[in-house]
Amino acid sequence: MECTCAQRDPRFSSRLLETLPGSEGRHFVIILDYSEEIKDTISIVKKVAKTLLNLFTFKDKISVKFYHEDNLVPSDNKADCLKISSKATPYLKDKILQQIENKQPKGEAASYKKIFEETFQILYNDKNNQTEKHFIFVTSGYYKDGSWSEVEKGFKDGRKSLECGVSFSLLLIYDGKLAGATYSNNKNLAGVGCDIEGRDNFMEFELGKDNNHFTINSKISAILSSAKNFNDFDDKVHYIMPISDRFGRGTTIDACKAVVDKSSSSQNPMKGAVCLSFLTNEFIREEWSQTENSYWFLIKRNGQTFIHPKFGQPLGSDELSRTVNILQIESSQSFKDEVYNDMISGVPGSKILSDVMMPISRGPFGATSQNKTLTYTWKAVPKSDFILTIVTSSDYEKSELKITNQGGAEDYHRLDLWNSTYLDDHICKYSETQVAVKDLAVIKFPADAFLRPSIYFKLETNETVQELKDLFMPGETATPRGLFKSIDVFKNIRLSAQATKSMDQYWKNDTSEKAISIIARYIGMENGFFRIYPGLLMNPSYDPRARPWYRLMIAQKGMTLTTPYLDAFTGETVMTLGQVLHMGKTSTEKAGNIAMDFKLPYFKVLLDKSINECETDGACVVIDRNGFVVYQSSFMEKNENSTLENQHIIKMHSRVAKSMIEEGVMIKNYCLEFRNNITIKEWFYSLDHVTEAKKYESNRNCLDYRVVPIVDSNLLLLYINDACTLPENCNCEEPINNERFGYCSNDISETNCECPCIQPVTCLSDLRITPGRLECNPEDKRKTDFSEKWFKGNISELTLCFDPECKKRDTWDNCESFKPACNWCFKFPNGTHVADEKKHCDYSDEECFPTPSPPIITPAPPTTPDSQETEDLSDGAIAVIILFSIIFVCSILGGIYWWFNKKAKRRQRNNNNNGNNSNTTLTPRANSGFDDDQYQPGYQPSGHAPNDRLGSVPSPTDTKDAAVEITMPAVYEERPADENGSVSTTA
Repeated sequence: MECTCAQRDPRFSSRLLETLPGSEGRHFVIILDYSEEIKDTISIVKKVAKTLLNLFTFKDKISVKFYHEDNLVPSDNKADCLKISSKATPYLKDKILQQIENKQPKGEAASYKKIFEETFQILYNDKNNQTEKHFIFVTSGYYKDGSWSEVEKGFKDGRKSLECGVSFSLLLIYDGKLAGATYSNNKNLAGVGCDIEGRDNFMEFELGKDNNHFTINSKISAILSSAKNFNDFDDKVHYIMPISDRFGRGTTIDACKAVVDKSSSSQNPMKGAVCLSFLTNEFIREEWSQTENSYWFLIKRNGQTFIHPKFGQPLGSDELSRTVNILQIESSQSFKDEVYNDMISGVPGSKILSDVMMPISRGPFGATSQNKTLTYTWKAVPKSDFILTIVTSSDYEKSELKITNQGGAEDYHRLDLWNSTYLDDHICKYSETQVAVKDLAVIKFPADAFLRPSIYFKLETNETVQELKDLFMPGETATPRGLFKSIDVFKNIRLSAQATKSMDQYWKNDTSEKAISIIARYIGMENGFFRIYPGLLMNPSYDPRARPWYRLMIAQKGMTLTTPYLDAFTGETVMTLGQVLHMGKTSTEKAGNIAMDFKLPYFKVLLDKSINECETDGACVVIDRNGFVVYQSSFMEKNENSTLENQHIIKMHSRVAKSMIEEGVMIKNYCLEFRNNITIKEWFYSLDHVTEAKKYESNRNCLDYRVVPIVDSNLLLLYINDACTLPENCNCEEPINNERFGYCSNDISETNCECPCIQPVTCLSDLRITPGRLECNPEDKRKTDFSEKWFKGNISELTLCFDPECKKRDTWDNCESFKPACNWCFKFPNGTHVADEKKHCDYSDEECFPTPSPPIITPAPPTTPDSQETEDLSDGAIAVIILFSIIFVCSILGGIYWWFNKKAKRRQRNNNNNGNNSNTTLTPRANSGFDDDQYQPGYQPSGHAPNDRLGSVPSPTDTKDAAVEITMPAVYEERPADENGSVSTTA
């Protein structure tokens, strides 16, 4: 059984590995035996080879060769950087690692003499480089040389040519069948030609022995200090690339020095390294935000980038180092020419650059760009070789939340710690597996706001819940002791709570019938603060900023609708509609998102009520501006093994997608994502430029389609007429290793039809600095665990948090108006109609007539207008939240209607029609959808919408500038500020 703790072996930590080489680094040549002689020991070879790769840092040069028969083969002939000795970048090591895993043994044993000649020649070519040189030979022990004396002579000559300046390590991986003489020949090579104690190593790994990670690490770690002249040891402090603190306190940088016993007579007096860890936020105040208009980065004087917003947060405490030069991220020519040299000199300075192309995130998918004026201000960090730089754009403004509402008592999300009496008064059924608190919103803070992020959840008590409740009372100025990371962090969170508090009352008071279809409403802020209604217990790892919906919305303008995805609280499939919040009425600084969840059938109902073309023979598909399918009819089919999240139009409708690429409707591009251990090209699609409805006739005579944008949103409608019979497929690889996308094909280009994909960059030469190159925002790898079931009672006995009271609705139209919550039962499962007296309204998740003789349900008397508590929510039924000088209004509206962009033309057209409706078609296929057919209670016509008329509908066939406006649940509305520049907090 292998020891899992060996994965954290300090001898292979980045702290020690980056301290040992000093400033110069080392040169390693690794020769791996991949002849058929190792077929029985291939698993040991792979373990040893992977462990060897862990020895190397970005300071080292490496050359890895696979040998069999008379050939020394580079790991990948297509990659130039693998044919020669190159810097041990994470990109290079990742590529070699793939080859180690995938390459299969081949051919007979090779000639040792030839291997030694070629290897020493590689090292000799680097003779003038005053770095440590290592020759690591991983072999089965078998060779085809007839004369061992010739082998030894060649080995000695090679070492002498390098003036004994190379260490040699032979790692024998054998099957136990090796002849005694052959075994001795291999073992005795160590020390041949250069009699320097401690310079060479011999290690054996025999088949059948305990070759676990701990054993392999223990042996190979000896190579670390081989050939080190500790009398000339670099005594400098070495700064290690940022890592994630193991205790969750944030990103840290280690300052390390080697510990050497210089009085020791041993050739290997290295004892280890001593390090001091400090949080990166000690370089700069936490309040300085990393946004599109302001950010900071940290580099060394050699240009190596340590911290930059284009880097993702480190996840592990021993991740591979990144080796990206700042010129590869700040890639404008003006930065290189006017800023870079002055910056790395260490002399403080500032420079304004005009018309710099600045990458702008498109959320989780790709990037775009905008030319801006940027100001770079830099200063050296005292007693280090770091340079800290702050960048602001001409759009930057110092914005803070301006609060006129002083907030009130808050309910913290730890329902499991609430007073039982208080909880019993509010508990309700949220889903089949989760409960919530009715009529109450709760708040949650991000883990990184706490003093002890990794265990804060375990330290919370009943007293903590009450303390947090009191801390948000109006006028309260106290701060909790020993709970939050700092006073500033808590004050920032309290501001967010005060700014969003007024939404609680609106959410509670919104008892309109249409609001029942909304599962949850919430606000997520840039500081990680989260408010949700109805309130529920969340997993400690939940952070809205790490969720895909948040990253998508924060990068958009207008309303944003997500593709269906699994809700973190219930595990059920939901869609999220939301909009970004700004710091102020005219501010461009983003404060967070306001959003709401609903189930997929609700969106289907809205679509079906308004556009009957979606029920005709053609296809009606809703996509977002990344090309992902938000909705199509097949999404309603039950398939336990399928996911609806991030299904691209290329995969779902390949023929249409090919035509969209050919016609320039869908534009393909890539951006570079700098990850912690590898850089990738992320290929994505954009439809951001599509602003007008247009019909496209494909060169395939059997296909035409129409693209119609939905105004003020991230959505487009596709009407597809596809009569083609021959299949057309595009390349779409399934994601692996928790990636969003699959890997690209070898012939990926801007024109081929291929799903969004990722393409690892192996060689630094592929990262050429070119004008117009885009950098993606790094993917947030933090994972949110699904909320666990904590309620011990019987959930089925609880009342629904939002109860549409389906059983009380006595007519078809009254029942169907609450789809998808309610369903009109008028057929048995086999399709047979039932008697009129047995037709009834029931909950949509209940099976209608589960038995052949269902009980007769006597409907309750219809609700009269006098007995109604509220009317449907209108545009005027709003609530306010204040973020600096904005009122954010949530209202529930339904329906989709057509709208012309050119209002003057619309008014003129209406005047010419003298008020007469023109019942035109939505597509060339049929005249259907908006006629005068009436609905009758108790009967369900097919292919028509209820009688809430939408008026005149222009035809897309002759209207080039038509667009669709979707007035689904709106997420905010701006109101004028008062004379003081503030906004009233009363609805």
